[in-house]
Amino acid sequence: MPRLIFLMGVLLVSSHQAFGEFVFKETFDGYLDGSKANQNIKEADKSTAPVIWTDEAYTKIASPEKVKSLPGLKDLSVKTNPKITANSIARTGTSQAGLLFTYKEGIGSWSEQRFKLNQDVLGKKGLSEIWIQYDMFIPSNFRPLDAKPTSDNTFGGGHKVLALYADGYSAPNSTMIFGQAFARKDLNGVPGYDGNAYRGGTLSTYKNGERIYTQLGIDESRAKAWIFADIDRGKWQRRTVHFKFPTSETSNDGKIEVWILRDNGVIDELVKVHGGSFYGFNQNYFNAGYFNGWCNDGLDGETYFFLDNVIITDNSANLDAGAFGETAVALSNRPMVPQGAHIN
Repeated sequence: MPRLIFLMGVLLVSSHQAFGEFVFKETFDGYLDGSKANQNIKEADKSTAPVIWTDEAYTKIASPEKVKSLPGLKDLSVKTNPKITANSIARTGTSQAGLLFTYKEGIGSWSEQRFKLNQDVLGKKGLSEIWIQYDMFIPSNFRPLDAKPTSDNTFGGGHKVLALYADGYSAPNSTMIFGQAFARKDLNGVPGYDGNAYRGGTLSTYKNGERIYTQLGIDESRAKAWIFADIDRGKWQRRTVHFKFPTSETSNDGKIEVWILRDNGVIDELVKVHGGSFYGFNQNYFNAGYFNGWCNDGLDGETYFFLDNVIITDNSANLDAGAFGETAVALSNRPMVPQGAHIN
């Protein structure tokens, strides 16, 4: 995958005590409208930032009010998270902001924001257990393209949602890719596009240089989707991601969990993997990642996603508990497929 290399910078919102609980909270508020995420902090503050924003592709700080005229963002509003309070450092520029992702029209579109955990603050190479919560506004014009409309495959595309990795992206580093795909056919095999973006993904770990795949398959039941066109387009989502590596090569206590709090109040449990045995060996941790990413088939028209209220932590108590957890089962109004001890 192509990459753009940029000068490294950092943003800091929450205070953090080194070598204790790890928590980073970011609203992007107060940063200069139109700037890059890695351009907005003083050099003196870099050593204390828990998370460092690094490379980006087609992202920028933006005021919600100033971008509402863009396609798909007419209903964009200011979003807050009760677990994120006032900023801890002085800022100048826009009073309220988020991170705007721009996808050009056509095949092979790309927009992403990378980050890394500050090991000086963390006190170790990475986190074996990580929680990420963030808000994403789904544009009302979201519609994937089909680069191979005559394909016999039921599902197509391949759009990255979130990636987590150790030290470097992809081989030979432990890497988790959460992705989404569209359906060309309905459950009966009849051609037809429903506009949804179904869950998928792949975890790669390594032992003695050999890649070990753990697949998070595309949901054939159509019950698990990052985006349901009928309820998500033109609305906010609160996404919560939990990943826990097994504690040893012989243990099976790994977890992968994803919840989405949709605008209609429903919490969908998108991923539930317990009893995982995907040990990472010499990289049994994550210390970097990126939001959004490459879209293989591209999108039908220029498309803008808006991200805000990022929390990255090793303790779920730092998250909005009303957006994930046991309540997901009670509130979900969509059929759930039973999940075993392995990713399917």
